[in-house]
Amino acid sequence: MNSSVVRAADRQHRAPRPESTRKISPVWRCLGIASNRQGGIRCKTMLRLAALAISLVLTASPALATPGRGDDADGATVESGSIDAALFYDRLDSGPAGGEDLLQIGITHGLSDRVRIGGQASFARQPGTSRKVETVGAEVLFALGKLGPIDSALYATYDIGIDAPDAVEARFILEHDRGRMNLRFNLIATRELASGESVELGYAFSGDYQVLPKWRLGLQGFGEFGSFDRLLPHGGHALGPIIGYEIEPSINLRAGYLFTLGKARDDTKGQFRIGLEFGL
Repeated sequence: MNSSVVRAADRQHRAPRPESTRKISPVWRCLGIASNRQGGIRCKTMLRLAALAISLVLTASPALATPGRGDDADGATVESGSIDAALFYDRLDSGPAGGEDLLQIGITHGLSDRVRIGGQASFARQPGTSRKVETVGAEVLFALGKLGPIDSALYATYDIGIDAPDAVEARFILEHDRGRMNLRFNLIATRELASGESVELGYAFSGDYQVLPKWRLGLQGFGEFGSFDRLLPHGGHALGPIIGYEIEPSINLRAGYLFTLGKARDDTKGQFRIGLEFGL
């Protein structure tokens, strides 16, 4: 994900729906329901939207600036009618970019158990300067269904850069939520609209475990896969621990630290992160 893009609220640990009420892989079995006129129409519409979201990013983008900055590993499920909000703050630790920070706000709404929309804004500050609006944008997530025990989704966002080019992004999201454990992986493609380079690919992942009734411990990571012109270069990566605390059933606090690896160490040695997520 472009490092300036805010992550909207996505409460990470809702109680799973009973297996008997879950809809199994509606997108992956589209051809199987083509004989049903209404089902076939709905299925084709979802596939066209998915193809459109992917096509938006299959052109240019610069490399990610600082992996993990303003980013999070998205989940693949949607709760119909939910309204979630988030505040997120990160600060780069030492190095040439040390002291730069980013304050982000976001809100999302589950239109159904398949579609979630949202809006976001980010506010950046350089050391010794006042905070400025960096991006504002909109997002949409389509829950695709289950691949065996794994939930999947497609995510797209459009961000308006205030002093930078606008950007679009798409993600293919996988999530496994079972018992006390939650695992997520996001494959990311990003494009800055004013650029002329190849599409940039990246990833985000997280895994955590409920160690106590209100506490979760885990690991998160972010990085670059390179571009279609140069896949798997010696890029930048970030990895570190995360801790979560449930203040109330619908209010969660998360904090962590990312250690940078590879080219990302040219800018900073690490990143402090803290976020507050709550349901409205």
